[in-house]
Amino acid sequence: MSAWNCLAPGGILLVIAHHTDNLADASAARRTRTCYSDRDVIADLGAIDCSARVERTERAARAVAGNDRPRAGHGGPRPQTRARLLIRRCPVQLP
Repeated sequence: MSAWNCLAPGGILLVIAHHTDNLADASAARRTRTCYSDRDVIADLGAIDCSARVERTERAARAVAGNDRPRAGHGGPRPQTRARLLIRRCPVQLP
C-alpha cells in the first residue's frame, strides 16, 4: 500500500477497485488478483496503520461497453461492480 504511505496526516485516499462480486462471472475468474472487496482493503490498511478512518464505502454497479449482448446462462447483460472507499489518514496526535 505505497499510496497510503505517501499520504500526509489528514490526507484522503480514494480507492476504486473491481469488486470480488465480479468473480461470479466466469470471464472475471482470471482476474482474482485484481478484485477486492471493501473488507479486503480495510483489512490491508488496518494491518499497516491503525490511523485509517473509513469515511465512506460502497458498491457501485456500472455498465460495461460491449456488455450489451445476452450471454449463455446469464439471461442478459451483467453490470460490473466496483468497490469504492474513501479513507482518511488521521492527523498525528502530539503529546
